[in-house]
Amino acid sequence: YQLYCPVTKVLHGPFKPDCTQDDPILTGCYGLPSPGDPNPPWGLPLCDPLHEVLLTFPKQEGFQEESEAADPNNLLVQPEDIYAMLVGDSIFLSLDVQVPEETPSPRIENVFRVRLMDESKLTLDGKLNEFGGEVRDMPRVEGFKLWWTRAMPDAIITVAVEFTFNTTIPRELEDPEQRLQVIQIMAPEGLKMAVRRPKDVMHLAPSSNLAVTVWNWTGTMPRGLWFGLDEKKNVTGRFHYAFPVLLPGQEELPYNNLWRVHICADSPFCTVELLSVPMPGFFFGEEPTEQLSQEAFDALMGSHAMCQAHPALLAILPSLLSLPLMFPLSGHMPR
Repeated sequence: YQLYCPVTKVLHGPFKPDCTQDDPILTGCYGLPSPGDPNPPWGLPLCDPLHEVLLTFPKQEGFQEESEAADPNNLLVQPEDIYAMLVGDSIFLSLDVQVPEETPSPRIENVFRVRLMDESKLTLDGKLNEFGGEVRDMPRVEGFKLWWTRAMPDAIITVAVEFTFNTTIPRELEDPEQRLQVIQIMAPEGLKMAVRRPKDVMHLAPSSNLAVTVWNWTGTMPRGLWFGLDEKKNVTGRFHYAFPVLLPGQEELPYNNLWRVHICADSPFCTVELLSVPMPGFFFGEEPTEQLSQEAFDALMGSHAMCQAHPALLAILPSLLSLPLMFPLSGHMPR
């Protein structure tokens, strides 16, 4: 795996930490062969220089002024004056990750490690055996993007999901028990699909070769939306669809604020899941950063469902395949 700075999003926590891959505390590779080495020494494990990052939590601007105003004589020291996070706090963040071609082997190599350090960079605690999942070589997807109009409490907005199959899946080569039939979009807990009729779901990539034949929704599973694929056509091209979503109240956005794309061989329960990809969600008032493609903008503007959206606010947020990291603290995290 390759990890990339900066932190793409903090879904829960005090603030976005600084991220670096150039610090003496990082272990590095110390002469071990890299995955691209054409003639690696026998018996030595492969090591990618980008396999680790260091996250630091510096004092925020204005913190010192607030502390002095509350205690002008500096007589009282509060835990929050020393620690970035207190006992019981947690942080939930995402980083961009380059996934390897195949699952690291042996299993002990397919593990993520998180260490908690003090201001002197001495380890206080850690989780050293968070095993990674299986790397699937089929289907292969990339370029996951989440788009939304202005997010306000208790409002119906338009959300879009985009990704690309970067390798064609020939139907004749599929395992009959694992034929890609359904793409399921699952909203975070508390959000609901507000689809009432088929034309509420908008196809934003009319030039794509991806053969979606039908989409479905149900009130018994209000967070889900299912897209059925033509089983007679090879799976290739770009998925890009928009749909209305009902947001929760002001204080009701979930802690686990992740959208998920499930690629399945069945529906609606996706009992045979081929791939699952999480995407960090958005907050109330958060604005996307990039514009829609001209094709997607034209498709959206031409839809009857645009009466519920705000054209001046259309934008798109790129979100490369991100790895959400979540761990509770059993002790203080020094600044």
